[in-house]
Amino acid sequence: MAVAEYLSFSRAAEKLYISQSALSEQIKQLEEELGTPLFRRSSHRVVLTEAGERLRPVAAMAWKDAEACRDVVRGLKEGIGGRLRIGVTSTCKSLLKAPIREMAMKYPKLQVQIECSNAIDIRHMLLHKLVDLAITLHPQRISDEVESLPIFKDRLCFICNKTHALADRAGVTLSEVMPYPLILPSPELVIRKDLNRVFANAGLTPTPRLEVSEPELMIEMVEHSQFATLHAGIVINGKENLRAVPITDCTEVLVGCIHWLRDSYSKPSAELLKELIKAEADKQAILSR
Repeated sequence: MAVAEYLSFSRAAEKLYISQSALSEQIKQLEEELGTPLFRRSSHRVVLTEAGERLRPVAAMAWKDAEACRDVVRGLKEGIGGRLRIGVTSTCKSLLKAPIREMAMKYPKLQVQIECSNAIDIRHMLLHKLVDLAITLHPQRISDEVESLPIFKDRLCFICNKTHALADRAGVTLSEVMPYPLILPSPELVIRKDLNRVFANAGLTPTPRLEVSEPELMIEMVEHSQFATLHAGIVINGKENLRAVPITDCTEVLVGCIHWLRDSYSKPSAELLKELIKAEADKQAILSR
């Protein structure tokens, strides 16, 4: 499945955390067992054969069923234990710190793997069962295969250093922030597409001085300069040098959600983490008010 997805033995091996030679040997053994090649290999590319194309959807179903069997047995044997894989965007990762720390202390048999990335990559990981839970700012609905639990609602804010000229305002309009130097998320990110829509609805076109693909770096740059950005107010949690000033002429509600595959087995550790993250989101909402 990995080789079919990436059409590269080296990249698939990297994603599977095994050597390329070991992966090649496994594929060779599978082809010998089936009696037909699944891939055509050359020095420049890897492509699926007709047999590989036909096998791929069937293999995907078999793989998911096998994973579900293993998860059920692990859940019965270990309770809160085994491996829990989480995908989270930078905006939401502050919600993980306290819950993960609590679970790690209480359940020594639990192994947690956290993948931090953008919303598009996290969605891909969830749909391909590379993570058990995904935590993103939005969208609330990812696909028909995914179930989502809203954990907090936030509003669009002008994020700036506490010494900024607008830092002490109770609220600002989009027109008021336009003259100030802005750092905005890169155009390919979901949050930037939403910002572009918000500006367009107000008849405005932002001209950012900087565009950054990593939200954490963007917020750090705002914290130590007179640049500002627009983002959810939650990004300033725990950062005393930053201020989140609500955008008063924007009715956009930003929803933070936990996502999981609808028809897959939910591990006991995943169910517990959902509860702890929801409680942490409620606590942070109270503190921010």
